[in-house]
Amino acid sequence: MEFFVPPDNEEQRKKYEPEGYGCCGPAAVAALMRMAVYRIIDNWPCEYKGWGPMKEMQEVLEKLRIPFVRVRGMKAKKFPRSKSGCAIVRIQWLKDDGMEYYWAAATCHTHYVLMLKIDEKWWVFCNGQGWFLADKKEEEYLKLGYVSSYFEISR
Repeated sequence: MEFFVPPDNEEQRKKYEPEGYGCCGPAAVAALMRMAVYRIIDNWPCEYKGWGPMKEMQEVLEKLRIPFVRVRGMKAKKFPRSKSGCAIVRIQWLKDDGMEYYWAAATCHTHYVLMLKIDEKWWVFCNGQGWFLADKKEEEYLKLGYVSSYFEISR
């Protein structure tokens, strides 16, 4: 299995991250679909702001006809191991003091990653760190955040 990284991942990061935002959601979908990030942003349901709430991510998945089930209401310190072997996971970052962000600020302080089960191992694609084994970095990665919800993708 070749791990796909969207060809414009770094270009899109340079575009959005200096503004204090990012393109992690579109990059996670792009890695899943083996597409360029800009193509996902072009399919965004509204003007892409450099961050995307779950509702917008859901609309993108529906528009691209990606079958999914949305799982909500979590505060997990471990990545989900979905039955389908594929998930787009929303991570809620915490403030430096460990406290939570509220309202719109919480939406701006989230991160999306793609998870795939390959040969009985769970792999994570982060647009800032690339592909890594979930078991090796899970605790460190989620130290300043938690999994708040995810889309279980049917494959």
